[in-house]
Amino acid sequence: MFNYASYIWRSGTMRWLVSLTWSVFWLCFVMPVSVFAAERLALVIGNQTYNEKVGALTNPHNDIDVVGAALEKLNFKTTKIKDADFTTLQKAMKSHIAKVRESGPDTINFVYYSGHGAADATTGLNYLIPVDVLDAEDSSLWLNSVELKGDLIDKLSGQAPGATHFVVFDACRNELQLKVKGKKAFEVDGKGFVPIEQGGGILVAYATAAKRTASDSGVGSGPYARALAEELVRPGVEAVMIFRNVELRIWQSIGQRPWWNATGLQQVYLAGNLPVPPTSSTAPIAQPQAEKFAFELERAAEKKTMQTLLQQIGDAGIPSGGLFHSSKKWPKRNIVMCFLDGIRERRAHVASVARQWTLYGEIDFDFGSWDDPRICKPGAERHDVAITLENPGNWAYIGTDSSMAGEDKPTLSLESIGRATLEEVRAGKFNREILHEFGHVLGFDHNWKALSSSSSFSCDAELDRNKIYRELAKQGWSKETVDANLRSKSLPKNVIGAFDKNSVMNWQFPPNFFLRGRESPCYTMPLNELSLRDKLAVFMIFK
Repeated sequence: MFNYASYIWRSGTMRWLVSLTWSVFWLCFVMPVSVFAAERLALVIGNQTYNEKVGALTNPHNDIDVVGAALEKLNFKTTKIKDADFTTLQKAMKSHIAKVRESGPDTINFVYYSGHGAADATTGLNYLIPVDVLDAEDSSLWLNSVELKGDLIDKLSGQAPGATHFVVFDACRNELQLKVKGKKAFEVDGKGFVPIEQGGGILVAYATAAKRTASDSGVGSGPYARALAEELVRPGVEAVMIFRNVELRIWQSIGQRPWWNATGLQQVYLAGNLPVPPTSSTAPIAQPQAEKFAFELERAAEKKTMQTLLQQIGDAGIPSGGLFHSSKKWPKRNIVMCFLDGIRERRAHVASVARQWTLYGEIDFDFGSWDDPRICKPGAERHDVAITLENPGNWAYIGTDSSMAGEDKPTLSLESIGRATLEEVRAGKFNREILHEFGHVLGFDHNWKALSSSSSFSCDAELDRNKIYRELAKQGWSKETVDANLRSKSLPKNVIGAFDKNSVMNWQFPPNFFLRGRESPCYTMPLNELSLRDKLAVFMIFK
């Protein structure tokens, strides 16, 4: 195994970056007794089993298992609660606050919540949503939920002012079926928390930025929970830097930017303070290098998860979330990208979202700088993919077909990003389109062709073709173009994969394009993140 820690010290980087690079040392590190002298109390809550009118979640139970296990390694007396209703949630918080108050001024307190949470846009108050809430209609939702600041944070700081508090909320899920009176469903975007002003001695962290949503996807846990659990147990890392490291990992890997704020927090080393190597340097590290290490650490974790999953389910063919053209697979690991147009912020957002594909296999999108992705320049180094945000439509060449385009001609178009407002781009409104088109760049075709090309079933009979002709004509599609893209045809022998209803490589057609609407097997829900089988396909294809 490559010794990242040794490399960092030799490179003269800051001491805190070792927290990004310890891979297995913490497993055998013996904590000094003095590290755990103060009382350590933790409450972890995972709310997952909501009804369909609120939105069921996948990972909160896993999240509190992995975070709870990390806290127990650090000698926290941990109370774990799954699927708390309103009464249980209130009682658990009241009981925990009392324990922290009674344990004395040197107590270290840790509260972690994974589940649904949102802010009331009218009052600006944040709420944790119990599992017994019947409907996410905003006029009643807040009455049946627990107010974050008043019911927890203010009481912790008021009743136990001498303790050190860490309060973490892995919430604000996109799956929340929030309904706001006077707005259509697609206009509702207020599912995120708002910042909190807290007293001294407390760190408050959200899994995502203010007014943004957090991912619940992941195998074994959500991405934030896993990163937090791994960073908590790294020795030699001061507590505030733990959350900075988690922020870097999540931001660099899935484009989700965690938020945290610490006020008057004493210096705490939760996993022990390692001695500083005598040859180390305090010279500051360049931010891009820190971000690179953060991404590589997250990639290693994701690939380990994929390998474990494959060992469990067996390696029987490619469980692909999309049809892959093996004849168009890139022969190299590094695919060089450039933009023909677009301001820096739009280009940087596209690059950060597209990068998610590369977490799972030995393949990289080379944008130059992630903060300011390269612009295509005549006579510059040869690029593989040229991106436009100003040409009509969202489309891309499949895999190495990009070489068929003329010099400085676009091979990928994202008109939706170019036309969107910056606020819509920042909110991730068109992340699905980015992921879909970069899936084509890797070599994936439209997923539902796996159904259309089947000898036993075709999506042709499911389509309301006349309606499709009329609707797509508004976007400049001729009847011939529609037929060329949607008529069933035999797939080449070098195309591998199977149908995945959750794949980001599905076409996003509305239900009324199908004669049977949502009941059609060809209708797929619009998702804006990679499915599990999308990830597995990249892992297995790009080994």
